[in-house]
This record gives sequence, structure tokens and C-alpha cells, in this order.
Amino acid sequence: MRFSDRYLPPGVDARGELARFAAFGFVFLLCWSLSFLPAYVRALNALYTYEYGRRVLQAGAVMQDLGSLMRLRFAGFWGYALCCLGTAAGHYRSFTRETKSIYVMKRLKSAREMHVRCLALPAAALLAGAALTALLMLAYTLLYRFATPEACLPASVGFDFWGALL
Repeated sequence: MRFSDRYLPPGVDARGELARFAAFGFVFLLCWSLSFLPAYVRALNALYTYEYGRRVLQAGAVMQDLGSLMRLRFAGFWGYALCCLGTAAGHYRSFTRETKSIYVMKRLKSAREMHVRCLALPAAALLAGAALTALLMLAYTLLYRFATPEACLPASVGFDFWGALL
């Protein structure tokens, strides 16, 4: 039994849907979050001055905190979540309007099968998007922690998770 036979509405192309999620969703999430890098480089460059053509670390300079640098860098996740929700709604719509298979689905032994078929791929894509977002947050946190000079790190290297997402 193929994946599309068990977890997608009839007539839905599994490869096409996966390609759309990967191409548009993941690229969107990655590109939106990449705005962290120029902000980080600007904050890092603010720690230095130039003396006789050399970069010199300013005495007592403190790096901007991680929470403010990551502010709204991952808000694109909510747009991606809305796309997953729209795909799930489209799957329900395909059962009632396009294939007219709602009547077949209502006669099955398991009433949950229609919901599984409509929600499986969007839920999996949402989980994959959340995992990608978490990995990017971890990568940027590690970059901040290890690329910033030790003397310039703020007293607490905390990070507001919800501030980055909202």
C-alpha cells in the first residue's frame, strides 16, 4: 500500500505536495530566519573600533543580547503554519467537492480515516517545519555563543523563545 493510498485524500499527488512544502515552506522559513545574520554581524562589528587600520576590541564593550537579535527572526513559522492549515482545509474540501468521496468515507468502519487522510501530511509538514525552526534557533544560539568574544558576552546569555517566534 502506497503512502498516498493511506494518508492522503483520493486524487492528491503526494510528491507534488511534498515538493511544495519543501520548496516553499522550508525555503521560506530558512530565508526569513537568515535576517539574523546581518543583525548579528552589525552587533558584532559595533564591539570593535579601528586603530591604524586594525580592528581593536573596545574596552568594556558588551554584545547586544541574543533575545533582541533574534526578535521576530522566526515569525515566518506562523506563516508556514497557516499554509499547513490551508492545505488541511483543502484536503477536507477535496472530499466534499472535488471527488465526492465523502459518501464513501462516511461508510467506512473507522470514522477517523477521513481525518487521518486530511491531516496526516499537513501535520507532518508542520512538525518538520517546527524541527527546522528549532534547529535554526539552536544554530544561531551556538553562533552567538561561540563567535562572540568571551569578554563581550552579557552577564546572562538568555534567549526569549516566544520573542523570536512572535
